[in-house]
Amino acid sequence: QQAGDVLGAYGRSGLIAVYGSAGRNAAFRLQGGDVFVRGSVESHAAFRMSSGTLIIGGNAGSMLGEHMTGGTIFVRGEVQSVAPNVEETRLRESDRLRLSLVLLKAGVKSTATHREFRVFKAIP
Repeated sequence: QQAGDVLGAYGRSGLIAVYGSAGRNAAFRLQGGDVFVRGSVESHAAFRMSSGTLIIGGNAGSMLGEHMTGGTIFVRGEVQSVAPNVEETRLRESDRLRLSLVLLKAGVKSTATHREFRVFKAIP
Protein backbone atom coordinates (compact mmCIF):
# COMPACT_ATOMS: atom_id res chain seq x y z
CA GLN A 1 0.00 0.00 0.00
CA GLN A 2 1.18 3.50 -0.80
CA ALA A 3 -0.21 6.79 0.51
CA GLY A 4 0.11 9.81 -1.72
CA ASP A 5 1.71 13.18 -1.15
CA VAL A 6 0.78 15.51 1.73
CA LEU A 7 -0.45 12.75 4.05
CA GLY A 8 -1.94 14.21 7.24
CA ALA A 9 -1.77 17.83 6.06
CA TYR A 10 -2.86 20.28 8.76
CA GLY A 11 -3.80 17.44 11.14
CA ARG A 12 -4.78 18.61 14.62
CA SER A 13 -5.73 15.46 16.51
CA GLY A 14 -6.23 11.74 16.20
CA LEU A 15 -4.11 9.15 14.43
CA ILE A 16 -3.41 8.51 10.77
CA ALA A 17 -1.83 5.09 10.24
CA VAL A 18 -0.36 3.95 6.92
CA TYR A 19 0.85 0.38 6.77
CA GLY A 20 2.84 0.98 3.58
CA SER A 21 4.89 3.96 2.46
CA ALA A 22 4.02 7.62 1.81
CA GLY A 23 4.94 10.23 -0.77
CA ARG A 24 6.34 13.72 -0.34
CA ASN A 25 5.38 16.08 2.50
CA ALA A 26 4.03 13.49 4.95
CA ALA A 27 2.76 15.30 8.08
CA PHE A 28 2.75 18.62 6.19
CA ARG A 29 2.02 21.43 8.70
CA LEU A 30 1.00 18.87 11.33
CA GLN A 31 -0.48 20.85 14.23
CA GLY A 32 -1.21 17.98 16.61
CA GLY A 33 -2.15 14.35 16.51
CA ASP A 34 -0.05 11.48 15.25
CA VAL A 35 1.02 10.16 11.86
CA PHE A 36 2.43 6.63 11.62
CA VAL A 37 4.00 5.30 8.41
CA ARG A 38 5.24 1.72 8.62
CA GLY A 39 7.33 2.08 5.46
CA SER A 40 9.37 4.94 4.07
CA VAL A 41 8.49 8.56 3.27
CA GLU A 42 9.79 10.74 0.46
CA SER A 43 11.27 14.24 0.77
CA HIS A 44 10.10 17.09 2.98
CA ALA A 45 8.34 15.00 5.64
CA ALA A 46 7.14 17.13 8.58
CA PHE A 47 7.42 20.35 6.55
CA ARG A 48 6.34 23.24 8.84
CA MET A 49 5.21 20.79 11.55
CA SER A 50 4.37 22.69 14.76
CA SER A 51 3.30 19.86 17.10
CA GLY A 52 2.36 16.21 17.09
CA THR A 53 4.25 13.03 16.33
CA LEU A 54 5.48 11.52 13.06
CA ILE A 55 6.76 7.94 13.20
CA ILE A 56 8.54 6.54 10.15
CA GLY A 57 9.22 2.82 10.27
CA GLY A 58 11.42 2.89 7.16
CA ASN A 59 13.62 5.51 5.56
CA ALA A 60 13.10 9.27 5.27
CA GLY A 61 13.92 11.31 2.17
CA SER A 62 15.69 14.64 1.98
CA MET A 63 15.01 17.77 4.04
CA LEU A 64 13.32 16.02 6.96
CA GLY A 65 11.59 18.61 9.16
CA GLU A 66 12.14 21.66 6.97
CA HIS A 67 10.81 24.77 8.80
CA MET A 68 9.61 22.54 11.67
CA THR A 69 8.93 24.45 14.92
CA GLY A 70 7.66 21.72 17.26
CA GLY A 71 6.64 18.11 17.60
CA THR A 72 8.72 14.96 17.39
CA ILE A 73 9.85 12.76 14.50
CA PHE A 74 10.92 9.14 15.05
CA VAL A 75 12.74 7.32 12.24
CA ARG A 76 13.73 3.68 12.32
CA GLY A 77 15.60 3.62 9.00
CA GLU A 78 18.05 5.91 7.27
CA VAL A 79 17.56 9.64 6.75
CA GLN A 80 18.74 11.11 3.45
CA SER A 81 19.12 14.62 4.92
CA VAL A 82 17.82 16.72 7.79
CA ALA A 83 16.81 20.37 7.46
CA PRO A 84 19.15 22.89 9.15
CA ASN A 85 16.52 23.78 11.77
CA VAL A 86 16.24 20.18 13.04
CA GLU A 87 18.58 18.18 15.24
CA GLU A 88 18.82 14.57 16.25
CA THR A 89 18.37 14.19 20.01
CA ARG A 90 18.81 11.33 22.40
CA LEU A 91 15.81 9.15 23.18
CA ARG A 92 14.39 10.31 26.51
CA GLU A 93 11.90 8.41 28.66
CA SER A 94 9.08 10.74 27.55
CA ASP A 95 9.98 10.00 23.91
CA ARG A 96 10.00 6.26 24.56
CA LEU A 97 6.57 6.46 26.17
CA ARG A 98 5.17 8.57 23.31
CA LEU A 99 6.56 6.17 20.72
CA SER A 100 5.07 3.18 22.56
CA LEU A 101 1.67 4.83 22.86
CA VAL A 102 1.40 5.75 19.18
CA LEU A 103 2.57 2.31 18.06
CA LEU A 104 -0.03 0.75 20.37
CA LYS A 105 -2.78 3.03 19.00
CA ALA A 106 -1.73 2.07 15.46
CA GLY A 107 -2.08 -1.61 16.36
CA VAL A 108 1.59 -2.30 15.76
CA LYS A 109 3.23 -4.95 17.85
CA SER A 110 6.74 -3.69 17.41
CA THR A 111 9.51 -6.23 17.41
CA ALA A 112 11.95 -3.32 17.29
CA THR A 113 13.48 -1.91 20.40
CA HIS A 114 13.05 1.77 21.08
CA ARG A 115 16.78 2.22 20.57
CA GLU A 116 16.34 1.38 16.88
CA PHE A 117 14.48 4.68 16.42
CA ARG A 118 16.24 7.99 15.99
CA VAL A 119 14.57 11.11 17.42
CA PHE A 120 14.46 14.48 15.65
CA LYS A 121 13.17 17.78 17.03
CA ALA A 122 13.24 21.43 16.01
CA ILE A 123 16.22 23.40 17.27
CA PRO A 124 14.93 25.78 19.97
